[in-house]
Amino acid sequence: IDRCLSPYGAPPAHGPGRPLHVLVAPLSNRDMRDWPARHYATLIRQLLARGCTVALVGAPGQAAALDALMRLAGHPPGLSSLAGRTAWSDMPTLLRGADLVICNNSGIAHLAAAEGARVLAIHSASHQPAEWGPRGPRAHAVMADVPCSPCGFDRLAECPFSHTCMEDLLPDAVLRQAEALLSALAAPSHAAPQPTPGTLPC
Repeated sequence: IDRCLSPYGAPPAHGPGRPLHVLVAPLSNRDMRDWPARHYATLIRQLLARGCTVALVGAPGQAAALDALMRLAGHPPGLSSLAGRTAWSDMPTLLRGADLVICNNSGIAHLAAAEGARVLAIHSASHQPAEWGPRGPRAHAVMADVPCSPCGFDRLAECPFSHTCMEDLLPDAVLRQAEALLSALAAPSHAAPQPTPGTLPC
């Protein structure tokens, strides 16, 4: 589990094949666990600028929130929303077909990991990923190393620190994690192995 900011090196060099496809599930069932929408919008634009395609996934009741996220991101080409258009029974196939799944501490994180998908779960300070994070050979979690963790709060209104654990976990930090996970797909087979990640303070 990557607690925060692993220095994996340069962004992947995309080959001549298909674009790398990233699924983003930006909502959980608790607002305390949700990374800010404006951070997701920035991350999405960064991924698109690197040649990826991005699809948002969520339940039918989350469609309005995901539409708002698309507007926040500027409705760029390459971004789509599957909210309410995918049955839960079809979700495992959808997750397995993605090159990377980015989500909060949520059911999607655990389902993606169980299906063997490459997953990056963004954790707030409420629950430690060592205990509550996704499990699997390609499952990873990132969180800010803050002294108030684990707080155990479920509602953002309970947090006395203005959600610092998520507000201060910036898109560039998560992007570096995503690039590291995608680089194994984009790099040629003879490329040198990625360095072992370290940890840096957030």
